Amino acid sequence: MTSLIEIVRRNNSTFYDNRSGKKKSVVARTLLFVTLSLISSWVLGTPSDTVVSAVITVQSILVGFGFSVIFFLVSSERENEDGANGIEDRIRRKRLNTLSDELFFNISYYNVVTFFSVTLSLLFAFNIDGVSSFAGGVVADLDIQGGVKDNLRQYVEWAHHILIAFLFFVLLESVFTFYRIVIRVNFFFDQKRKVKSQRIDPPVDRVVGK
Repeated sequence: MTSLIEIVRRNNSTFYDNRSGKKKSVVARTLLFVTLSLISSWVLGTPSDTVVSAVITVQSILVGFGFSVIFFLVSSERENEDGANGIEDRIRRKRLNTLSDELFFNISYYNVVTFFSVTLSLLFAFNIDGVSSFAGGVVADLDIQGGVKDNLRQYVEWAHHILIAFLFFVLLESVFTFYRIVIRVNFFFDQKRKVKSQRIDPPVDRVVGK
């Protein structure tokens, strides 16, 4: 069974320049999303019930799309590179096989971040503000020094904001990942169509050679 770390690693390995093959760093994007998430958590606060319901509904629909693509990738036969009609067709088939593996981990990663976003949304649907207030009340009733009480109350508040920030982060990550998946799936089927046309109409020199 593929571990969570392996899914993240394999997804990050799909960021590269298509022409040169040079790897692209994901650090800048991650830092940007973390910054935006932290700012949003303090400015926007706890998501409303409407936002939570919308997140759960939309993410559930998109996960269904992701699983349908995974099912197609797993059930489809890999392209036979040895049966290619020329060098260009061979390169395209090899690229299709590589892209199929990459899409599997792209969608797996999307499912992971979506799972976290739905789980956190459900947590906020149960009114985490009330939980935070309850925890703050428990802290206030503890027979400890005032300074420690203030620190504990502050920790509870920080934990609350961190959960909100993490929700915003996985939402940003899921939107970005789904956008990439749509583009890459479109490219995948375009290449698939070209390979299929090569099978139907092989190059003239190949036919003459026979």
